[in-house]
Amino acid sequence: MRFSNMQDLVNKTNAALGAFCAEFQYTRKRIKGLSRAASTSTLFKYSNDDRLWAINSGGGTEVQFQLFFDKEHKKVSYGLGFNTQYVPFKNERSPVEYMRPFAEAFLNIPELKRELIEKGFNYTDKGEESLKNLTYNQYILFGKSIDVVKSDEGYELDDASFKIMQNDLKYPLFNAYQSIFEKAMSKEAALIKITDFVSVLEQKRQVILQGPPGTGKTYTAKDLAEFLIYGKLSVDKKEQAKLLSASDQFELVQFHPSYSYEDFVRGITAHSEKGQIVYQVKDQILGSFADKARKNQDASKKNIVEFNRRAWAEEKLIEFGDEVQEIINIEGKYKLTDAVSIVEVEADAFRYTGQNWKSDLLDRMKFSDIIEGYIENVNSPGDYRALESISRTAYQRYSYFYKVLERFKENLPEEPEIPKAEKPELKNYVLVIDEINRANLPAVLGELIYALEYRGEAVQSLYEKDGDRDMVLPENLYIIGTMNTADRSVGHIDYAIRRRFAFVEMLPEVLDLGDKFQREAFEAVSKLFVKDLDKDQPSDYISDEFKERPQDIWIGHSYFIATGEDFPMRMKYEIIPILEEYLKDGILNSDARERIKQLEDQYLNNA
Repeated sequence: MRFSNMQDLVNKTNAALGAFCAEFQYTRKRIKGLSRAASTSTLFKYSNDDRLWAINSGGGTEVQFQLFFDKEHKKVSYGLGFNTQYVPFKNERSPVEYMRPFAEAFLNIPELKRELIEKGFNYTDKGEESLKNLTYNQYILFGKSIDVVKSDEGYELDDASFKIMQNDLKYPLFNAYQSIFEKAMSKEAALIKITDFVSVLEQKRQVILQGPPGTGKTYTAKDLAEFLIYGKLSVDKKEQAKLLSASDQFELVQFHPSYSYEDFVRGITAHSEKGQIVYQVKDQILGSFADKARKNQDASKKNIVEFNRRAWAEEKLIEFGDEVQEIINIEGKYKLTDAVSIVEVEADAFRYTGQNWKSDLLDRMKFSDIIEGYIENVNSPGDYRALESISRTAYQRYSYFYKVLERFKENLPEEPEIPKAEKPELKNYVLVIDEINRANLPAVLGELIYALEYRGEAVQSLYEKDGDRDMVLPENLYIIGTMNTADRSVGHIDYAIRRRFAFVEMLPEVLDLGDKFQREAFEAVSKLFVKDLDKDQPSDYISDEFKERPQDIWIGHSYFIATGEDFPMRMKYEIIPILEEYLKDGILNSDARERIKQLEDQYLNNA
């Protein structure tokens, strides 16, 4: 096949592809949800004689079918292109932002890349690292290259190679293009939904995602957490799980009927210490997580000099603690007075006791109280006791605390003039409470029901910890609950709690995932709950109790995300058991029994 220049190569390629050009453009229209397809008579579009590459029509901001002619090295390359060189129209998003979802989609479908490599495709210039770390003005092509010969009439491309190129464009590359595009568009749709939810969270600070089973409530809660913490949404859920697991800004807890305030907020714990049982007040999941978020918020508000001075002092106090522990290891104690000694060093406190004290329990001297005395330049016991920022215990036993402060300052070097650490930025902390309505919420939250609405204000806990009952829920703590509306065995959410949470409905919906979503089965099962998928009109199969809101029990779409090969297993072990449970609980009436049997025959016995 001969061609004279790039334009001629594009024309002849489009002509050879024929009807595939229309198939490509209509597929792109369907996946992207466009009102009309781009030019259906051509696939590749070329409009500049100086340009050496062509792309599919409309593909300026997405993964592209690309055709490239390298005159210097006499090669024609083709394949899937990831181009961050320009955006063909004005927009707030950069070329990198447009291309990143498609690059991530490709990188997160490893089996797709393996299949293409087996067929002879690979990176033609820049490699995988460039695709993982996109920057502006890049051109990355995953495809093949064909040698061409220069002749008097232009260039010659081997006919067999030209036919292979046509076949590659129509089949393996087209299949890969669709998979990448669908995954990227799925992420784009999820991102739009997530940003809507985030706007609700930013106003209310806590939401409950409510809906029937299988509507992706926990899945969405984790998406929200990742977006709030990292500012992005992973295509690969395994990658997301690793990110959330590694983050100290994320916690997930699942409630159950026996969950209590002492399990969730703050309570008394027992542990063995030197042969005896010691009882200690301890912050639990919410208490410790809220404290971590509050410390970050406080640190982000401090000026850089104050922050770094405090950070330096904290580092030196830990070193001092190591010295104290060495003395304890040798002498058994570190004497503060003839009668009072430190006997143990913890990660954030000294444990001390008096020779004639009645209790055998060890008192805690928090490092933070010593640091406050240092930061405020305290030079006398009276001045230390006058500090408003120390704990109640430090106020009551100020003489011992001040003595430790004196010892700490004795051999302290001068503060460095150049700060060693930068002030931390304000971070978001996300607590996900799965099945939030399975616990008795008023009892579990206690006084924090008030703190949910009045962020930043201290409330009095039921338990005193280190001489302090105050608890604060800071502004940078977000709480996301999930609630199964079909579960009738759960606790009641009263009005006081309801008005402090924003409730977001997550309802069943038809997904546009091609053969990965069993739409026919979804519609068949849905008719047990609603007559019409679009109108939520109750079916005749559900009990009167749920006729007003059939969407509360309607089985969700996630149960139907499966290939035709995998779906019978999903139907047998997940969907049918739920329907039978609904029958037993009276959610579905006896008329539904025969319909469930028909579903079994259709999707199991005939599978």
